[in-house]
Amino acid sequence: MPHFGGWRILHFGIRSNGVFFGSAGTFSYDLHVRRSAAHAYRIRTLPLGQCQAWPLQNNPDGSPGLANNNQHSLEKNSVKNLVLTLFVLSTLTLSLPMRAGTINGNVRLANASGTSTTPTAGDREPVVLWLQESNSVNTQKTPLTISQRKLQFTPNFLVVPQGQTINFPNDDDVAHNVYVIAGPNQFNFGLYSKGQEKSMVFTQPGLVDMYCSIHPQMHARIFVVTSPYFATILPGHAFSIANVPPGRYTLKVWHERSRLLVKTVTVPATGAVNENITLENVAPQSITAKD
Repeated sequence: MPHFGGWRILHFGIRSNGVFFGSAGTFSYDLHVRRSAAHAYRIRTLPLGQCQAWPLQNNPDGSPGLANNNQHSLEKNSVKNLVLTLFVLSTLTLSLPMRAGTINGNVRLANASGTSTTPTAGDREPVVLWLQESNSVNTQKTPLTISQRKLQFTPNFLVVPQGQTINFPNDDDVAHNVYVIAGPNQFNFGLYSKGQEKSMVFTQPGLVDMYCSIHPQMHARIFVVTSPYFATILPGHAFSIANVPPGRYTLKVWHERSRLLVKTVTVPATGAVNENITLENVAPQSITAKD
C-alpha cells in the first residue's frame, strides 16, 4: 500500500455530488489511513478544508472497520497535506491511458492466386472483423452520416456498433424514401425532400440492406456489430483493431463470398498480437453479427 507523510493508505475513494470546481460542488474523499497500531482512522473530507475522522479497528475478516461512531479530530495540517497529495495522485492516475493492446494482421481469400492482376468480384467486397465478447457498450456519442447525393448513398457500406445513431440527410434536388424491408433494424422514412434529414438508431446486430423506393439503383449496406472493437478492409489488405482491453476474445471475420471465420485471440496488455487470416470461399450468404 502507498505511504504519504508517514500515513499508510488502506482505502481511498472519491465521491462527487456536484460540480468539481466551483462553490456549488460537493466533492469529497473517503479514505482509511494508518500511522501506527494506535493511530488508524477513517477520514472523510467535506468541501475542502473540512474533515471528519473516526478511529478504526479490524473486522473479524481482517478488513478495517469503525471502532465507534465518535468523531475525532486530527492534526489539521497533517490531514490537509495528505488529502491534497491524494488529490494530485488521483488526478494524475485518471489521466493515464488504460492498458490496451492491438490486433494486427492481413486477410486473404483462399482462391487468390497472387499472380493475377485482374481483381475478382470478391476482391472488391469488404471484409468485416469484430470481437464478439467485449463486455462493452457503444460510447460513440456523435452520430454518423450516410448522405443521399447524385442518386447514390455515400458511403454505401458502413460498419457500426450496436446503439449507433446514423443521420440520413437528403442532399439531392429530388425526394427520396429510404427504407429497410427485411432483416434487423427495419424502417421506412417515407418521402422527404432536399435539405431534410432522418435518423435511425441501429440496435440489432447484423447486415442491413437499405434502398430508396423511388430510385431502385440506390443501395447501401450497414453492418451492425456487437462490439466497439472492429475493422473493415478489402481482401488482400492489412487490418488493425486498436485500444482493446487485455484478455481472451472471439474474433469473427465476415466476407459475403466466404465462410464466417471464428477464432479465439488473446490480446496483450501492451503491444500487439498478429493474426493473418485466410477465408474459405462459399456462395454468398446472409449473416448476422451475433451468429
